[in-house]
Amino acid sequence: MPDGSIQRALQLAEQGIREYHVEEYDTDWDSDAYFTVSGQNANNSVRVPNAFFNALEVNRNWTLVNRTDGEVAKKVPAAQLWNGITLAAWECADPGLQYDDTINEWHTCPASGRINASNPCSEYMFLDDTACNLASLNLVKFLGDEGQFNVEGFRHAVRLWTIVLEISVLMASFPSRRIAELSYTYRTLGLGYANIGSLLMRLGIPYDSDEGRTICGAITALMTGESYATSAEMAAELGTFPGFEANRDAMLRVISNHRRAAYDAELAAWPTVARNSRHFIGW
Repeated sequence: MPDGSIQRALQLAEQGIREYHVEEYDTDWDSDAYFTVSGQNANNSVRVPNAFFNALEVNRNWTLVNRTDGEVAKKVPAAQLWNGITLAAWECADPGLQYDDTINEWHTCPASGRINASNPCSEYMFLDDTACNLASLNLVKFLGDEGQFNVEGFRHAVRLWTIVLEISVLMASFPSRRIAELSYTYRTLGLGYANIGSLLMRLGIPYDSDEGRTICGAITALMTGESYATSAEMAAELGTFPGFEANRDAMLRVISNHRRAAYDAELAAWPTVARNSRHFIGW
């Protein structure tokens, strides 16, 4: 029986409830688990500011605030909350963490508003009421028989799909007029990759290892740099996106810091080399 169900039964017992029905699911493809939300994969995230970790380090209480009116709901020990988050993540891989301050430090368009949330899977971080057309490259397709990664083939695919996603902005359907307008204003693209775990397994490299993280970082840096370079090429022909000028300094700072991070250099407050970019690359 899931530990969560046991804890829920104990809570209800404390409230005087004497009966509690627990659904039972198995792994059969035709079982009820596949026809309920409870049996499907879901994504849950917790948004965490730096102040929470400061409270955690000194064992202070953390204040929970109502989203509706901003009033204090209650205070709980930061350590208790952190232990609950980590235990849940260990048991079922949820929740994930979103580092609010870091996300906004790397925000490309802060002059247009802060980043408050993401889509459920946390791939897309940008302004409220915006959308992003997503595409993923299967990394295993770039792995040769001898274990070599086809760098040039990957760069070509990144360049091609950055152009494809740019075209898709004009072809996409959006759930509201506001989202459509902002999508044209910021032309948000989301290019990513899939199967990093399969790639590492085929190479015989542990997922949780320095070597595995280095490979992941290198592929990510290659994708980011090539997509921004392609974006700059399109900007030279088509002009920058409408929201660029108001956010020019911040966007160029973030792009510069991506480059500095790739070379393990000290991150800069402002860029030393300026370059136009047409888009925000979401992943």
